[in-house]
This record gives sequence, structure tokens and C-alpha cells, in this order.
Amino acid sequence: MRVRNAYPARVPDGTVDAIREAEEAGQFDYSRQIAQLKPGDRVKVASGPFADLIGHLQSHVSHERVRVLLEILGRHAPTELAVSQLEAV
Repeated sequence: MRVRNAYPARVPDGTVDAIREAEEAGQFDYSRQIAQLKPGDRVKVASGPFADLIGHLQSHVSHERVRVLLEILGRHAPTELAVSQLEAV
């Protein structure tokens, strides 16, 4: 099978440099941002199927995942989410 246009995608000048600068500044280090939160702190789900729901941090599962208590359909449901999906409230 032959792939058409099998060339790397072009990105605007400066895009890669901007991404590198943001990474060096720690803007993609979600684990460090969430590590500052303690169990009981309020968090907002920023992406995924539970986007815009507010919950309470229950525990850190790993450096990439946390357990959050979300209110869904009138019940409190413990939900495991990626750290990158959360924002501090």
C-alpha cells in the first residue's frame, strides 16, 4: 500500500520554538501543578466526557492520575482522571 503525501507536516515558523519555551517553563508539567493540591480541594474537569464538572480531589493515584469525587446524577461518584484533564478551582 502506498501512502500519498508521506511528508512531515509543515508548521508555521516559531511554533516549535514556542512549544520548547513553554515546556522549559514547566507549562506542560501537570503533575507539578496538581501535586500542590491536597485531598478535599476543589477541581474542575477541563476536558473529556466530564468536562466542566466540579469535584473534590480524593487522592493521587500516580504522577499522571488522580481520583476525584464528582457529583453525577445526584450521586457522588469516585472517578479516576488524568492529571492533564483537571484545573484547580
